[in-house]
Amino acid sequence: MTAAALPLLLGLGIWQLQRAEWKAALLARIAEAPRLPALDLAALPPGTHDFRRASAHCRGARLAVSWVGGQSATGRPGYVARVTCPAIEGQPAFAADLGWSARPDWNARLTLDHRLHGLLRDPGQGGPPRFRLIASAPPAGTGLSPAMPPTAADIPDNHLSYAIQWFAFAAILAAVYAAFLRRWRRGG
Repeated sequence: MTAAALPLLLGLGIWQLQRAEWKAALLARIAEAPRLPALDLAALPPGTHDFRRASAHCRGARLAVSWVGGQSATGRPGYVARVTCPAIEGQPAFAADLGWSARPDWNARLTLDHRLHGLLRDPGQGGPPRFRLIASAPPAGTGLSPAMPPTAADIPDNHLSYAIQWFAFAAILAAVYAAFLRRWRRGG
């Protein structure tokens, strides 16, 4: 069992170290993304667009508003108003976080014809809507405040601690096995 488990534990530790390198490169790319030129959702180039500044037009009558937990731009807890903006004029459908409210106490339907600017989340899942735009300023007349924009710091980076954990398990297993062998050789 030790001969099978020890290489497995060491392999998992090495894999987490490789993932830590990958995550560091990803977080560096995400940290740089907001400084790149803004994109128009109607004319997206191929590739990933996560955390890029973007703009898109949201036009729809009686859009259903869903409230999700979130923070204001100043860090206060509350709720973020999210709508799904339909596809229009070559622009794909997208979800939009319009802004923040301390309480979700206004109408659950909203009519919009507004150009939104903010940060784009592109989780790459491909399902509709693929993109989510976090508006930097809520549409006028909604009574919303700006919501907290996402940052690279929101993404967990635990791979080094996981690697240490796997290597510690391997060391503990080796120590227990060594103690077992010593005891076995003494005839205990």
